[in-house]
Amino acid sequence: MTPTAAAPTSPNRRAVFPFTAVIGQEDMKLALLLNIVDPKVGGVMIMGDRGTGKSTTIRALADLLPAIDVAADDPFNRDPQDADVIAERGE
Repeated sequence: MTPTAAAPTSPNRRAVFPFTAVIGQEDMKLALLLNIVDPKVGGVMIMGDRGTGKSTTIRALADLLPAIDVAADDPFNRDPQDADVIAERGE
């Protein structure tokens, strides 16, 4: 049975391939999951030839994560409750 991509929920959103259906790239998937569990890992750099599933894997993983609140018009998508963000807004 071939996995199918989830249908987009809005007209501007592309279909997302399920994370669990990504075959291979086990080291990349493990690094991404560890970074979610412990953000102190400091990020993951993903490199590879075209067509190896980098973007597909990231989109699939992002689709699993909960939505977050971000400060309006903040280019860095920071937490609106962050003291630095509040100070910059002048509140």
